[in-house]
Amino acid sequence: MPNVIKASQYTHSGVREVKLSELASSQRHGEPAGVSAVRGDGSRSQEAILQEALEQAKSIVENARSYTMNQLRESTAQMNEEASRIKTAGYQEGFSRGSAEGFEKGHGEGYEKGYEQGLREGHEAGIRELREQSDRQREEITRLIEDLEQSKRQILEEFRSGIEALSMQIARKVLHREVSEGIAVPAIVSGVLEEYHDQEWACIHVSSRVAELLQADPQLMERLQSVSKNLRIVPLASLKDSDCRIDLPDRQLDAGVETQLNEISYELHL
Repeated sequence: MPNVIKASQYTHSGVREVKLSELASSQRHGEPAGVSAVRGDGSRSQEAILQEALEQAKSIVENARSYTMNQLRESTAQMNEEASRIKTAGYQEGFSRGSAEGFEKGHGEGYEKGYEQGLREGHEAGIRELREQSDRQREEITRLIEDLEQSKRQILEEFRSGIEALSMQIARKVLHREVSEGIAVPAIVSGVLEEYHDQEWACIHVSSRVAELLQADPQLMERLQSVSKNLRIVPLASLKDSDCRIDLPDRQLDAGVETQLNEISYELHL
């Protein structure tokens, strides 16, 4: 029988890491909900509890990103509204000033000719001033947009490190709680072996406590018979309750909790 290799060697030794999303998927399309819980609460399946860890972590990331983007959109809308108000006020001010200057000059040089010339010159001066003011406002808005983009990138970067730590902390806490209650590893074993049938032999290496839990679950043991009639559960004192190594004739699988946490990180693109 092949020797069990450490989890750190699996990635480079051809050992496939079992994905948490595969566990949830296999339970949705496979047998009825599997492992009976060691605790009295039977209203939720072990596989659903594991899937909930991933969903909670994803939800934190999405909520934080949604909150940040909503704030940025509100800031941009307020900036555009203020720019429109300033532009309208500038046009009205320029036009009024041009009309007033034209009227005043017209009275000094001869009412009709002076008024028309002064009105025209004043209007042109008002238009020039309006254009200059509009150019200044456009430059200011451009700078504001650039500053806003820079602030957005900075905010997202600052949020990211905190979100990573928080999401992984929640996932780790949920999974290790299920380990302490004797739920996580039996559920993982059931999910991992769901896709393997009619193997010549199979050997599951777990801690002594988890080995007792597996062997004490008749429904689980019945399901595992479809994997191999020659199936052994081997307790190892060197393994923690969160560890699980599975040997098959052509491969070795790491179904430990830390592997599932790594899968959560991958799913969240952390």
